[in-house]
Amino acid sequence: MVKERVLSLRILVVDDEEYIQNIIRDFLKVLGHEVSTASDGIEAVRAYREALESSQPFDAVIMDFIMPEMNGKDATQAILKIDPEARVIICSGYTDDSTMADFGDHGFKAVLPKPFYVKDVEKALGELFQEEE
Repeated sequence: MVKERVLSLRILVVDDEEYIQNIIRDFLKVLGHEVSTASDGIEAVRAYREALESSQPFDAVIMDFIMPEMNGKDATQAILKIDPEARVIICSGYTDDSTMADFGDHGFKAVLPKPFYVKDVEKALGELFQEEE
């Protein structure tokens, strides 16, 4: 059973397009979450490491799949080396890609296909935490 509402999470949103960051950030804030953003995989890995080291880790990451500096798959692998328990949602418009279909094989815990609505973001977050119930 998917948890209907996950409250007050710290979430890192990673996307190279600022308007997408803003949309996801606004959706997450409406849902009551604290949000930080990163523009590429390199910045995401650094932000994740810094948050973990400061004892204020992210509860989840929403990671774009295609980015110019370090793609979402490589960034997720780097984050998982830092924190094997990291919860990363892959977010992409490339729904035909095998990584999207087999997201669990690549370390992702859920998938958020673009375009999406607030309810889709909430559902993906619920999937991240359903195993804890």
